[in-house]
Amino acid sequence: MENSYLIPTSVGTRGFFCSSKGCKQLVTLLAIAVGTIMALGGIFFLLASFQLLPHSVNIISQWGIVGKIAGGLIIGAGLLIDTGSGVILAYPHAKVTSPKLVQNAQKPHAVLPRTGLEITEAHFKNFKSYHCKKSIACEHAKGVRFFYYHCDEVDDTRWGCAWRAMMTCASSLGLYPSFMDLYNKYSGQDISAEGWAEPGNGKSYFDDEGFTESEIRLYKSEGTAKTPKELCKNAIPITSFISLREEILAHFMHYDTPIMADDVSYTFNIIGIRLIENSETILFIADPHKTDPGSGLYCVRLDKEGHQITTNGVDDGDNGLRSVQEVHFFDKGWMFLFPRPTVDTCFNF
Repeated sequence: MENSYLIPTSVGTRGFFCSSKGCKQLVTLLAIAVGTIMALGGIFFLLASFQLLPHSVNIISQWGIVGKIAGGLIIGAGLLIDTGSGVILAYPHAKVTSPKLVQNAQKPHAVLPRTGLEITEAHFKNFKSYHCKKSIACEHAKGVRFFYYHCDEVDDTRWGCAWRAMMTCASSLGLYPSFMDLYNKYSGQDISAEGWAEPGNGKSYFDDEGFTESEIRLYKSEGTAKTPKELCKNAIPITSFISLREEILAHFMHYDTPIMADDVSYTFNIIGIRLIENSETILFIADPHKTDPGSGLYCVRLDKEGHQITTNGVDDGDNGLRSVQEVHFFDKGWMFLFPRPTVDTCFNF
């Protein structure tokens, strides 16, 4: 691909003690030995508790019910260690990963474009320090590349915000589709038509890429033709901003992916959330309605009903859009796409 280069990405997770196959097997066998010794020790405790051993060790019988319970617990722990170690030995290539770990276990090589802006810890540091009130909770996305209007050869100013938001979401999953890749496959229109996208298009893309756990949620909205209610696992719309922010916080606590937010006219990425005093919320926004990435990253402070109180975002007016002022959740509906990796629930060693 032109203007791009390859970077290696890890698949799965590394073993905690060692990475070679022989070392892993040795540690597993040692764990089995420990489990077996524990089980035998537990049997010893039980026998002594019931006075079934020579008099010299029957002092344990004086422990009464405590000795019996201890023996049973030790046997159980030993058998549990043996069983787990046996499964790992039998299935050495299986994986166990949390959603955040499995999220980055993508293809052997991801194509990282030279376009867009990598969002670094410095950006998130500014987000965490925005506004003086103490954070009650603070979570944000990771491994994100921000795509915005005309950041490549496609001039999508005024109509391509949702396609850019999809690209930003995909980047945290190690996916880097080009604008035209997405548009040609999911718009159903010629590029001259300047067709808009919605979270429903994003859901189709992530499903095709194998991330079928990605979820559509509606907020004070009944959906649209491109994003129908039928796409929602939970078809009941969210009706309060307090409930919405709890869902956003829960997402970032478990996943590193940005959220795609669409009010039908404007589409943004939410890349972080802070809950602060007085039930106020700060959202970190990646706004694709910009031709300069510096003006596309900003924070919005909201009250408990979703009114925008303050922001450090600025509308430069270059493209005629006043997108910053549109980030509020009081009196209009939104459609959200929560991109989520498919979680592997097997064992990793």
